[in-house]
Amino acid sequence: GSVRSTWASPRSTWLPALSTTCRPLPALRTPSLNQTTSRGGAAVATPSIGGSARWGRAWAAVEAGRIDDLEALFSPDAEFSVAAAAGTGVAHVQAVLGRHHEGYPDLRHEVLDAVESADGQAAALRLAFTATHARELRGPFGPIAPTGRRLRWTSSDHVRARDGRIVSWHAQFDRLALLQQVGQTDGLAAAGRHRAAVRRVFDEVFEQGRTDALGDLLAPGFVNHRTPGGVDGDAGGLEAIVRGLRTGFPDLTYTVEREVSAGDWVAHVAWAEGTHAGPILGVPATGRRLRWRQAHVLRMEDGRVAEHWGVSDLASALRG
Repeated sequence: GSVRSTWASPRSTWLPALSTTCRPLPALRTPSLNQTTSRGGAAVATPSIGGSARWGRAWAAVEAGRIDDLEALFSPDAEFSVAAAAGTGVAHVQAVLGRHHEGYPDLRHEVLDAVESADGQAAALRLAFTATHARELRGPFGPIAPTGRRLRWTSSDHVRARDGRIVSWHAQFDRLALLQQVGQTDGLAAAGRHRAAVRRVFDEVFEQGRTDALGDLLAPGFVNHRTPGGVDGDAGGLEAIVRGLRTGFPDLTYTVEREVSAGDWVAHVAWAEGTHAGPILGVPATGRRLRWRQAHVLRMEDGRVAEHWGVSDLASALRG
């Protein structure tokens, strides 16, 4: 189809782990043996950050619950990127790593691989984490009740230091593996099916005019809570809306700008665009190329749209 997506889900605070894209390192060398972590009987080095093993001390503080100790390890304006958000400053670091400890009270890390820059001020690490899911976590579909399961996941971290303090810390962890272990992947699959069904409504029905597809895409008893005056809020009313829009804009297209889903709900913001080639809302054809924004909230049932609420700025575009 021709529905195009430029969306990126807004950040939300959920599983206390880390995520971002690492910056390229300068010339790298194997790390000095300041600290070691056992892996299969072999010693794996924890690199020296700025000559003082700040990185290892930071994780030791988190695992021990000594979150206040992080103030001495990070620069006041340190960059810290995590799965939930990106921010700067010691307070941000303490808040995020504090949630890390709260979510996994017995969290432990293991260094699998590590390299550091020639000047000792930057390091890239591959880590493995283990923890018991003993407390509630915030997941992409809402709170995740404790399962008591022993969890294991990996992460890739990139850390930089200056004057003996960490100035940036970015990492990426295996979110999918973690969600699988706490039984959340069914929700991910359902969310994907819901978003795909909504995209089909715009792609096949509104853009291509295939109103026959609504039989597969709408749940029995579908209700449209936002309709023009005199148009019913059922499937027949939606067909009338599609015909009206395509009369006014035969080349109608949609571009999804933002989209989020949670449970049985999907919400997105989209741009509609088309050539005003026919009458619409009582306005005769102008031949102008118009573009207007829309927002939609949809409740899903078994992969079909059960209810819809929406707003559109078409009237403003027509006046312009």
